[in-house]
Amino acid sequence: MSAFPPNLCTHAIYGLAKLEENQIVSGQPLRDLPENLKGYQIFNDLKLRNPNLKTLIGIGGWDMGSAPFSFMASNPEKRSVFIDSVVSFIDKHGFDGIDIDWAYPGSNGGRPVDRQNLELKAALKPRGKLMTATVSATASVIEMAYDIPKISEELDQIHILSFDFYGSWNNYTGMNAPLYAPAEATMEEKEETVDFAVNMWLEGGVPKEKLVLSLPFFGRTYTLADPSKNGVGAAATGAGKPGQLNGNDEELGFNEICENLTKNRWASVWDTDSHTPYAYKENQWVSYDDQKSLNTKVEYLIRKGLAGALVRSIDTDDHKGQCYGKKYVLLRSVASKLLL
Repeated sequence: MSAFPPNLCTHAIYGLAKLEENQIVSGQPLRDLPENLKGYQIFNDLKLRNPNLKTLIGIGGWDMGSAPFSFMASNPEKRSVFIDSVVSFIDKHGFDGIDIDWAYPGSNGGRPVDRQNLELKAALKPRGKLMTATVSATASVIEMAYDIPKISEELDQIHILSFDFYGSWNNYTGMNAPLYAPAEATMEEKEETVDFAVNMWLEGGVPKEKLVLSLPFFGRTYTLADPSKNGVGAAATGAGKPGQLNGNDEELGFNEICENLTKNRWASVWDTDSHTPYAYKENQWVSYDDQKSLNTKVEYLIRKGLAGALVRSIDTDDHKGQCYGKKYVLLRSVASKLLL
C-alpha cells in the first residue's frame, strides 16, 4: 500500500467490512484495526500524499450475501441503527464515506421484497459524507432488484459491476467483460455485455453523471475439454489452475496473466467482437482485460458521459512492474485518459 500512487485516483474503497446485528464491523480485525496491522490507518494515510483523495469503506460482497442487508433494510429502526453505526465507524477510522456492496438484492440470501426495502437514508450527506453502491450488471437482477430512480436520488455514485458475464460456471469459454456481442448474437448473448448493462441502467433512470463503470484487473479462467479447440465458445470442463500469486482457481490477476504472457509463452488473441483479449496455453484458458481493452472501455464511458471508472482492483495490477517495466501499468493507462 505504501508504494501505491494515490494521485492516480479520485476515490479509493477499502474492502470489505461486514454487517452484524445491523451494524458495520471490520471484516478482518487482525488486518484492519489500529491495535493490530493498522490497515484502515495506512489506507487513510494515503490522503497525506493526495489531499484530494476521498476514501470509502466497502461493506458486503458476495461472500457475506444478501441476508444481513435484507434483514437490516426490513424496517426503519434497523436502518437507523445501521446508519448511526456507519457514521460512528467512518468518523472513528477516518473514511469519507461508505460503499454499499449489495449487488444482488432479492437473491443470495435476500428476498423479493428487497426491491421495496432498498432505501438507505442519506443521513451521511448533511455530515459531508459520501454514500455509494456497487450494483449488478445482470439484466434479470437489474429488473428485479432495483428501483433505479429511487436509489439514484439517495446515492452519490452507482458502481456497476461490469464483469463476470461469463466464467467457469459455463461449460464453454466466454469473455469476462465483453464490451459488445457479435453481430449475430442472440438477445440473451447481447444481454451479457457491458454496453447492454450500461444502457439498461441509463434507460432505467440513473443520471449518467452518477454511473461509474467497473474495469476488471483480473481474468476468468477455464480448463479446455480439448486443447486443440481454444477459441471463444470452446468446450470447458471447469475453472483453470490457481495462479501462483493470488491462489484463485477461477480468476487470474493481471499480474499473473502478464507473467504467463511474457515468461510462460501463453498465446494471446484479440477478440474483435467483444473488444477484449483472451490467452491460452495447452488446456488452460483465460479471458481478461489489458491496456488496449481498458482504453477502449474508457473511451466508451467518456462517449456515454459516465462519471468515471472503478478498477477492481489495484492489488492485481502489475504493481511491481515485473512484466512491462512500469508499476501499476493498467491503472496508469486508465488514469491517463480520465485525469487530464
